Amino acid sequence: MRMTRPRKVLESDGRVTLLHPVTVQDREFELFLRVPGEPVYEGVEPFIALTLLPAMRLGTDIVVETPVSPKFLKGIEKIQEQLHAWFPQELKKVRVEAEPMRSPPAPIETGKSGCLFSGGVDSFYSILTHREELSGLIFGHGLDIQLDRFDLRERVQQQLRHAAEDIRLPLVEVETNARHLFDATVDWGKHYHGSVLAGVALVLSRRFASMIIPSGRTPDMLFPWGSHPEVDPLWSTEWFAIIHDSIETSRSEKIMFIAGAEVAQKHLRVCYHNVSGKLNCGRCEKCLRTMVVLRAAGVLDRCTNFETELDLKRVASLPLLSRNIEVWYEDILKTVRKNDNDLELKQALEDCLNRKFDRGVLRLLRRIWWRLKRYKYRNRNLFYPISLAEIEARSKQAGVITSSAS
Repeated sequence: MRMTRPRKVLESDGRVTLLHPVTVQDREFELFLRVPGEPVYEGVEPFIALTLLPAMRLGTDIVVETPVSPKFLKGIEKIQEQLHAWFPQELKKVRVEAEPMRSPPAPIETGKSGCLFSGGVDSFYSILTHREELSGLIFGHGLDIQLDRFDLRERVQQQLRHAAEDIRLPLVEVETNARHLFDATVDWGKHYHGSVLAGVALVLSRRFASMIIPSGRTPDMLFPWGSHPEVDPLWSTEWFAIIHDSIETSRSEKIMFIAGAEVAQKHLRVCYHNVSGKLNCGRCEKCLRTMVVLRAAGVLDRCTNFETELDLKRVASLPLLSRNIEVWYEDILKTVRKNDNDLELKQALEDCLNRKFDRGVLRLLRRIWWRLKRYKYRNRNLFYPISLAEIEARSKQAGVITSSAS
């Protein structure tokens, strides 16, 4: 894979698109990052972050024809060593040939940070605990919500813009088709999402001095994962720091903390399924675990994005499909036990952890169904990755245009 300085396109509405050619399934596509106007970092480092994990998955060396940050080059060597140690059968170490920059840019003078913002628990916690250090919030189109889900993107976009207004910080919206192009090549959660977050952060490295990536893990859950405190900071450069934030705080503690903030009550969004276009379906495992803690905090009825009532029977019969999910529910039960008045909630969680309703053939069938569903979702773009022109045309038709305000 040969890489060079990305091509820059100035859009008529003031946005800036950076493009780099890539080959996916023997077809040529333009990998892009689109940002809301200047300033934008025009170097190759963001695109190396977007392509390194797919290259490791395919065993493809990278030759870079433009100078690269020396610190970044050292960092990606350590990243490869760590990821290969974690996933030796899935991610191979590849050669990255590049000349180090002789004079890297200086950090921007403001010293202010940005924070990646999805509207979820982790990002709300990082924002509320670092509010005075921040000068902007960053939402990535094409990450947890893929670019071809136009109606949902528009609804989430409007929700996050309102949230940013309430927080009194600008929302910087960045688009990328990295996940859409490489979803069938490399596992998004297990391997890839952390490097895409780094690519989105790096393209804004002339706008912020540092970027906060909110942690979704705690010390007792530090298994190998795409975004990790040992990996995320290694994407940094001489002029820009990437910070993995709030690893020391459990998810239940975060929810209890943000539960008292009106902005979180109005705008919290945790769901990946988004059934019928809802921001929170109220039925998936992630919605249920969040609703349980919000109920324990006594604010669930004030959280307007949860339109479905909490179903305790559904909580009690939840299949705990991995050890990390089980750890989450053990932590939630500890939080709920502090509230002696909610015996029904406590009983539902105990039944869930004891697998009272998740045994035998039913448990096996649930696991098969879940894995088939995940495989179908992950491979839906295998033969039909949409082009930049298609995404642009259909985004305009659906009314999804990223903000051109900085």
